[in-house]
Amino acid sequence: MDSSARIDLFESGKVDMQVNIGDKINKVLYKLSSFKADFRIIIILLIS
Repeated sequence: MDSSARIDLFESGKVDMQVNIGDKINKVLYKLSSFKADFRIIIILLIS
């Protein structure tokens, strides 16, 4: 295995990691935004 092949493997692994992290962040943001919407509904119900 030459060094350029090893670098390619490392680069593709790094990209996969970035995609995974971005995916996790998106899921967390999605949960937070849906939670915020639920929270707003609860407040509206409490006020009315």
